[in-house]
Amino acid sequence: MVNLIIDMGTSNTRLYRIEDGVKTSEAAVAFGARATAEQGQAAMYALLHGKIEEVMQGCSEPLEAIFVYGMGGSEYGIALTERIKAPVTAQEISKNLNQVNIPELWNAPVYVIPGVFCQNTDDGITEIMRGEETETVDFLAHNKITEKSLLILPGSHCKTIRLGTDGSIEYFSSAMTGEMLQSMAENTILKTAVDLKVEPDVAFLIKGAEAARKTGMNNALLQVRTMQCAETYSVTQMSSFFMGAVLYPEINYIVSHAATETVYVGGKVSLQTIYCALLDFYGTKKAVAVENAAGLGLCGALEILRLRQKSAEKAQLIENIKANKIIAIIRGLKKEDYLPTVEALYDGGIRLAEITFDATGKRSDEETAEIIGMLSEHFKGKMQIGAGTVLKPSQVRLTAKHGGKYIISPNFDADVIRETNHLSLVSIPGCFSPSEAVNAYNVGADFIKIFPNDLGLAKYIKALHAPLAHIPFMAVGGINEDNLAAMLKAGAVGVGIGSLLIDKKLIGEKDFAGITKKAENCVKSAADC
Repeated sequence: MVNLIIDMGTSNTRLYRIEDGVKTSEAAVAFGARATAEQGQAAMYALLHGKIEEVMQGCSEPLEAIFVYGMGGSEYGIALTERIKAPVTAQEISKNLNQVNIPELWNAPVYVIPGVFCQNTDDGITEIMRGEETETVDFLAHNKITEKSLLILPGSHCKTIRLGTDGSIEYFSSAMTGEMLQSMAENTILKTAVDLKVEPDVAFLIKGAEAARKTGMNNALLQVRTMQCAETYSVTQMSSFFMGAVLYPEINYIVSHAATETVYVGGKVSLQTIYCALLDFYGTKKAVAVENAAGLGLCGALEILRLRQKSAEKAQLIENIKANKIIAIIRGLKKEDYLPTVEALYDGGIRLAEITFDATGKRSDEETAEIIGMLSEHFKGKMQIGAGTVLKPSQVRLTAKHGGKYIISPNFDADVIRETNHLSLVSIPGCFSPSEAVNAYNVGADFIKIFPNDLGLAKYIKALHAPLAHIPFMAVGGINEDNLAAMLKAGAVGVGIGSLLIDKKLIGEKDFAGITKKAENCVKSAADC
């Protein structure tokens, strides 16, 4: 599978050929949104078409799709696209890619990663970002955020981004600090006094920030000229003082919003050093430089591509569950009996099997996950294996690691559902009351397992389905050959079947043909509904 990622900025654009998730070729062109505004989109398309030809040289497979981020989604980009409102997660960004067809660019669909907007909590002004959301996606993919934090992305326009504990961009603010530094260093009386490329002197960086705090930025900047006239200060000292003075207002804003939270700093290493030094001096809980921050944009785009593929796989599995209707619940077998049992179920037409975690602790979670992994690999492309009796997020992670595709619980636990969705697995929590069912579905469940269902039988499913027809219910508990069809006709989209299918007497006698026969009977009953 070959895709192309285009990172379009204000002045420059980079193109990356991606084969099976790995970068294999790249090219750059000094043409961005500013040049498009002057020369028009036709010129931009023609230039990029040539660059795509260059990047695709030597590739034997056709280009499947082009993914664009940054200024590529602006009015002076590849295609103007609507931004999405924060708070927003990586999964939501991946689901809101804007598809356009631009034959002048290439004969392949173009997907533009949407920018993000929010209402600033301080003054109500609308803030926007294009590209930084993609960098943030990569940061969140590689850093497990368990508390509210700030991510700082310095550059021409610096973003201060509030991160939620659910891996979301909650809100953000923007500052022109980078442009201010460059403009004043190149276009004022200070241009012979400062050099933005020097290694900063932290002591003078802080002196400049303190001068801005006490007398204001403009007064502090004129002190740089006074330092130059004194002829006793080095360019490094004057430049550091200058940068501290310009950065102070932004640092003060960050500190006032960080409270006791960790602040992560991206950008170039030189900027990370400056920001972390000032943040530490002015009292943030902890300022942490992000490793490999220069590659956040490309890696974020790759993560969005991965999430898009996972989302498509999840959507297909949801349809498979609805089509096949029966999930076999396999609990407490000897390890050596799982494979022949599932093979017998497959021979009988079952295509979904749930391997339950052991709540008694007799079998460890790791052992259960290994069984899930063994079956997932053996039946790859034939059956979908999931986990049952999932009571905690760590079991969700184990299931995902070993190839399980869906998570079934006897209860409603919001953290389990969120972790399931975070890992792009299908969520099937257990609920009994209407309130539980609605709450679980609103949190993000894909199906609601009515459990224990044998208390209400088909009448209860029918009663729930009437006012909650938008929620896909599955009936679990007490399913037998007599009521299976009734459950489906009452409104359940599927059923979970345990002891009826997993007859331990037959398994103990190695009568797997008997298991196959039971499976055939259940599949036939479901097919008739």
